[in-house]
Amino acid sequence: MEALPKTRCLEFNPNTLSALREQYNYGTPKLMNEAIDILEQWLQKQDHLTKKDFSREYLERSIIISKDVKELLKEYNGEIIDFIVPKLTEDNYRVYILQNCGKQSSFLNYFKFLLVMCEYFQSHDYCNGVMAVFDYRKANVLEIIKALNLVELRQVVAIITEGYSLRLKGLHFITPSKAIDAIVTMMKQVMSEKLAKRIFVHNNVSSLGEHIAPLDILPEEYGGKERSAQKLHDEIIDEVNSNEFMDYLKELKSARSDESKRHIDKFNDLYMGTPGSFRTLNVD
Repeated sequence: MEALPKTRCLEFNPNTLSALREQYNYGTPKLMNEAIDILEQWLQKQDHLTKKDFSREYLERSIIISKDVKELLKEYNGEIIDFIVPKLTEDNYRVYILQNCGKQSSFLNYFKFLLVMCEYFQSHDYCNGVMAVFDYRKANVLEIIKALNLVELRQVVAIITEGYSLRLKGLHFITPSKAIDAIVTMMKQVMSEKLAKRIFVHNNVSSLGEHIAPLDILPEEYGGKERSAQKLHDEIIDEVNSNEFMDYLKELKSARSDESKRHIDKFNDLYMGTPGSFRTLNVD
């Protein structure tokens, strides 16, 4: 990958590609190409995977976005507005913002759409991790608490952090309501201790500047210079509903696991973590 192509919804800093490669010890194109080669070779050895022909750009994004590969929409009705901030922070983090604007009876459809957003991240983004902002200033927090299902919440957090392996830099809740403590308690029940320490509560948007820099990258409603929240929301909806992205999702559905072909070498599984990638060493 020579450059990072921007989309309507995603932009990158001039040094994003080189900075993140350097940060994760792939400082030269040769090192990154070698890592991708290893990942491609590993994929070819996994007989149970029915799709193995991922583009090298996709594999590089997987290497960068995931925690460490080496160690290996639509029912909002004006109640939810969510979007991706096009520009990255100074530290190359992507900012995702959700506004809850009305009474919410269920979050199931939102969770489904959130996973589609994760696929969009996986296919297009190149960042250090995600900072999530939940703006509940216009919402009845007590209604949100009643709508949240702990089982669904636990599943979606597991899919995002373990399935997609997205790095969550922080979760920021904006609301003056003291009832937010109940939501924070629920979140801590479904997250690791490490992630739980990255939850922050703000009474207003002004204190976001302590975590997100520069603030100029945020929409105008948050003190920045970016397009409005509604405009950014409309753009991401258009992006994930485009024919190009729909074709991508259809192709991705062909990637699955045929468990009958999975190697069951328990030694490799237990000690090396990648069954089928190593030969067993017999010692007399």
